[in-house]
Amino acid sequence: MTKFRIPHCLPAAPVLFASVCLCLCSGCHIWRSVGVSSTATIASRQYVQEAAESLHRNDENEASQKLLLALKTNPGNTEARVMLADVLWDADRRAEAIRELKQVADSEDAAPETYIKLARMYFETGELGMSQKYLSTGLRRDTAQSDAWVLQGQIYAARNRHENAMTAFHQAIHHDPENWRAHIYLADLYLVLSKPQRALETAQFVRHKFPPDQEPTEVLYCEGLAMYHLHRFSDAVETLALAEARNPRDVRIISTLADAQRRAGMNGEAALTAARGLAIAPNNSLCRQVAETVTPPSFMRVHPQVGAQTPPH
Repeated sequence: MTKFRIPHCLPAAPVLFASVCLCLCSGCHIWRSVGVSSTATIASRQYVQEAAESLHRNDENEASQKLLLALKTNPGNTEARVMLADVLWDADRRAEAIRELKQVADSEDAAPETYIKLARMYFETGELGMSQKYLSTGLRRDTAQSDAWVLQGQIYAARNRHENAMTAFHQAIHHDPENWRAHIYLADLYLVLSKPQRALETAQFVRHKFPPDQEPTEVLYCEGLAMYHLHRFSDAVETLALAEARNPRDVRIISTLADAQRRAGMNGEAALTAARGLAIAPNNSLCRQVAETVTPPSFMRVHPQVGAQTPPH
């Protein structure tokens, strides 16, 4: 059975060290040609290596300091600037991350992956126009980027251009059949188009490609949601409970699980699940609706937060 590969964000330390050494050996002449001394090049790349080691220790503060030193030593070190953008993004410093990556993308020799990463950042901040601008540039430079087609599909879906979105997701799958996110976004689109059986088949196809207990949360959630829309509430409860166990603070999963439990006649479990959801997001309308439908007065006395607020309209 072919399994979907799970990408790693960072290479192993020995691999990264080897790549840095290779750049140090081969890059001196290049940097000298643009006015950067070989000493500055070597020092800058050493800071990048130290930053990578800090990231392997999950010390993002130290990594960001090392990367700033790398850029101070050699402002043209694009590797350092891209890594700094990633660190800033992970620290939820989104505007700074975009600013750093935009400096790289606006240069003439930026890699297609840089445009696509910047487009993804703009998409995550809701700037669809800027996202499309940089994504189009990335796709012009490399039309075979599967993740780029996934993002194109998401932009189309956000603009309610569903047929275009479906075409883009199929393009992503064509270029990389193992891109499980492309399949799941396609399944989500089937749900939007009121095709829950197609959505379920797609989600189950992806799930079966993973070893048991290693399926991504989004795959389980999509499968459970498709079962919910097919009114297979008991099956939905089973799958959504697995998804919640993977991510116990995802209110989308919790609220859907609570309502599936209610519709399956599991009122006690639904009340407890709704209470968990309201403890995380007190204004969640679905959790509140479930709680007010199935919660007995005795439970309301023990968990007063369930009835504390009026759901939003």
